[in-house]
Amino acid sequence: MGRTKRHLLPYTMTVAGEITSWLAKCKFVKRADPLGSLRRKASTVGDIDISVATDNPKEVIAHFVGYPKAQRVLEKGEHSASIVIP
Repeated sequence: MGRTKRHLLPYTMTVAGEITSWLAKCKFVKRADPLGSLRRKASTVGDIDISVATDNPKEVIAHFVGYPKAQRVLEKGEHSASIVIP
């Protein structure tokens, strides 16, 4: 298994902010918080994990995978999704 490219914390904080702002536009999102190395403020971050509080996960996931900067959807399930961004 290959290693995920790591990015510096300031860059990933900016990207995570853009994604959480996008999520906040969905009326079903109650709260969105970063997880993992981003939450711990590690100096480098491999991927951005975000937890969302909602009573309507299908609607939130549909909104999330529609993120304008998403290059492709890696996974889309009932309770989680993954996208690739530049």
